[in-house]
Amino acid sequence: MSVKTKQAITKCLNKIADDSFDEETLRSLLIISREHIKSNGLIKELAHFVAHSDRNQGMFHKQVNNRYAKLRLMDSQMKGADAKALMEKIKTEDELSDFLLGGISIYRIESKLFHILYSDGLEDIPEAHLIKYTNFTKAEVKELFDRHYHKQGGFHYLSTLKTRSLNKKISELENLSDEERKTFEEHRSSSEILMANIERKIDQIQKVIRGVIHYTSVFDLETFNNEIAATLTVVIKSFSIDQKYIKAIKSRSSDILLCIMSLLHDSKFILYDKMEARNFLGFYLHPQDYKNSESIVTPSIYEKGLLALFTCGADSVSFPLYVSDLLVKDYIGADEFNEFPELKSFSESSWITAERIDDKLRLVR
Repeated sequence: MSVKTKQAITKCLNKIADDSFDEETLRSLLIISREHIKSNGLIKELAHFVAHSDRNQGMFHKQVNNRYAKLRLMDSQMKGADAKALMEKIKTEDELSDFLLGGISIYRIESKLFHILYSDGLEDIPEAHLIKYTNFTKAEVKELFDRHYHKQGGFHYLSTLKTRSLNKKISELENLSDEERKTFEEHRSSSEILMANIERKIDQIQKVIRGVIHYTSVFDLETFNNEIAATLTVVIKSFSIDQKYIKAIKSRSSDILLCIMSLLHDSKFILYDKMEARNFLGFYLHPQDYKNSESIVTPSIYEKGLLALFTCGADSVSFPLYVSDLLVKDYIGADEFNEFPELKSFSESSWITAERIDDKLRLVR
C-alpha cells in the first residue's frame, strides 16, 4: 500500500474527525479510496460518480435509463398518433393504456432495448406489483423470457416466429401423403393454440413491466449509513489506519451525505439513445406535508422541505433520483432562502456547494 495514499486518506479522515470537512474533503476521500473498495456496492458507485460525472453505466444509470426508455416509448406513441382519430377510437382507460404501451413488438426487439426494458426494468419494479397483475414472480418471468427468446444479430426474437416459419415450410411440401398432411395439420392447430397463449402471456407481462414507473430513490438512508461506515472501515483496516475514525464517520454520516449530494449536482447520465439527462440538487416536499395546505412554496419548503437530487432532461419531466432526510432549514439560512418566494417542491437549488461557514457545514451559492 502506498504511503502517500495512506497519508492522503488519513488527512481526509482527520477533517471528518474534527468536524472541519466539506465537499472537497469527500471528493478527495472517495476518489483516492475507490480503487481500494472491494465490493461493488453503493459507496463504490458514488465514488465512481464523483470521479466521472458523466455516467453511461452503474446501478443509478441502470434505473434511470430504464425509466427514461419507458417514458420515451409512450411519448413516441403519442407523437405519432392522429389526435382526432385517437379520441374516436379510444373510449376507456384500458384502451388508452393498451395504446400507450403498444408500439413495440413482442416478436423482434433490439437486444439493447430488450435488456433495458425487460432485465433492468424487471429489477426496478416491486415484485408484489408484478405478481398482482401477472401472477408471475420475477424469477418466473426471467425464466419465461430466457426460454422463449433467442438473440441473433443484435436482436431478440420470440421463438414462435421460428416455429411458424417451420410450420409454413412443412405445409408447402408437395410430397406429403394425405395421412401425413392430416397429422401435420392437427399438430399445427395445437401448436397455434399453444403459441397464441405464449404470445398473449408475454405481451401481457411486457406491458405490465413497461407500464409501471416507480420513482423510488436509487438508495435509502439506512443503506447509505451502513455502507459508508462498513466501506470506509475496510479501507481504514487495509491501510492499518487508526480505527478511531470509524466512530466519527458514523456520527457525521448526514453531513457526509450532504457533501456527496452537492458533488453530484450537474452530473449527467448518457441514456440509451445518446441523449443526456442532468442531475441537480433541489428541494422536495412530501405530499402529506402540503395536501392540507394552500401553499407549497417557500415557507413550507423551508420549514418541512428536504434536500433531494433530481434527474431532468432529454425531453422528460424532472423526477427524484434520491430524496434525503436532510432538512433544507438545517443547511440554508432562512433570510437568504426567503429572498426567492417562487421556490417550491422540485425547484433547483441555487445553493449547491457544501462549505464551512463559521465552522458549520452549510450549502452556499
